[in-house]
Amino acid sequence: MIPTKHICTACNYIYDEILGDAKAKILPGTKFANLASDWQCPGCGQNKELFVTCTCVSISKHQEESCVKNAYLDSLNIIV
Repeated sequence: MIPTKHICTACNYIYDEILGDAKAKILPGTKFANLASDWQCPGCGQNKELFVTCTCVSISKHQEESCVKNAYLDSLNIIV
């Protein structure tokens, strides 16, 4: 399975499975689904239910901003 990125819809923090979360001692390669249920966004402290999957991989800043916007709109069930 290809590693994915997940975006916090509250603050736009991106959890990248390749990188993990060093501050929370989450090892690189840890799947988002395997994070503890009490894991919190390092950016804003929200729980993982506010994250949505992003299909962005190695993208430019402009493309990332577009992906974040679309992920946020998806979380609101708005079609772009």
